[in-house]
Amino acid sequence: MKGTTKGEDILSEVKKTMIKFDLPETKLSGVTTDGASSMKGKNIGFVALFKKSINHNILSYHCIIHQEQLCAKVLEMKEVMEIVIQTVNFIRSRGLNHRQFKQLLEDCGSEAEDVIYFCQVRWLSRAATLKRFWILIPEIIKFLKIKDKDTSFLENNDWLNDLAFLVDITQMLMELNIKLQGKDQLISKLYENVETFVLKLKLLKQQLSQKSLIHFKTLSERNTNTVDYEKYCNLILKVIDEFDTRFCDFKEVKNELDLFSHPFSIKVETVRDEFQMELIELQNNKDLKDAYKDVELLELYKKYMNIEVYPHLCKHAMKYFSLFGSTYICEQFFSRMKHVKSEQRHRLKDEHLTDTLRISSSTIKADIDQLCKNKQCQVSH
Repeated sequence: MKGTTKGEDILSEVKKTMIKFDLPETKLSGVTTDGASSMKGKNIGFVALFKKSINHNILSYHCIIHQEQLCAKVLEMKEVMEIVIQTVNFIRSRGLNHRQFKQLLEDCGSEAEDVIYFCQVRWLSRAATLKRFWILIPEIIKFLKIKDKDTSFLENNDWLNDLAFLVDITQMLMELNIKLQGKDQLISKLYENVETFVLKLKLLKQQLSQKSLIHFKTLSERNTNTVDYEKYCNLILKVIDEFDTRFCDFKEVKNELDLFSHPFSIKVETVRDEFQMELIELQNNKDLKDAYKDVELLELYKKYMNIEVYPHLCKHAMKYFSLFGSTYICEQFFSRMKHVKSEQRHRLKDEHLTDTLRISSSTIKADIDQLCKNKQCQVSH
């Protein structure tokens, strides 16, 4: 569309979709974005234009998984990553080198079969690449010496300490990332995982300042007298500050999230006036309190809480149930679409693609046996 910004293009497409599916604008609770300027631009971004268009405020968040990855980037430690990537590429990108290295691993009886490529796009690849590289250091030194390559970095205590630290911290970040993925993830649970991780980082920083490596399994294998504790304290502090900065939007609605996810433990005086009377009644209802311990949060609000008795709390819950904390489902859907409509299936038409995607993304299993019974066998063929 000529003469329009990207934000306006997105707004136009969203409005067409809402009209197509008869979605009222007043029911929209929030928008989760990938953080691009066309989405988050202050004046001409999609979110700003959409708020002006619908004349009511909505919650807008940058995808939690994306933000976690951006926080992890402050730990780049280029002097370590660049050498690891160069070494891995030297081994794997040349066919002869790769075959000879794998043969060396086999001759040495190594448990690991190969080094792992690093891919910037794949979020979890850094932790896997570093961990495998650390395990195979003796074999890598032997192979590089055979090829008359420099191995001085693999005999440098400071560099090896940095590598060991990076192996440990990226493993922790990977575990957090996995917790943030998957379907049916409530925004409150996603943010709780992030908060928990920040508290772990604070504990790690405190222990490093006391020269304790109890939670750094790889780094603790090194000579502790050569470890630069202050350097690693500062790196972890940078990560903590980055998390605090990037997730400040969630801190502003922390009390709202707690009211939604932990209604029986939140203090009545901390919530807005319209919730207070309902919350008192809710917290003193023993049947609901028992149900809260035994069932999922969605089931509690759906089956046990009467909207006529708790109208404000139920509407508040519906708002946060409808929010997406990440773009995981959207990205998973596009991955499935790319898999379904591959180069080998170029004759697949759009209507067939829609049907195929509906089947692949649905939780309903097709009854293949019953479908086959309804079809007549072509005997002549």
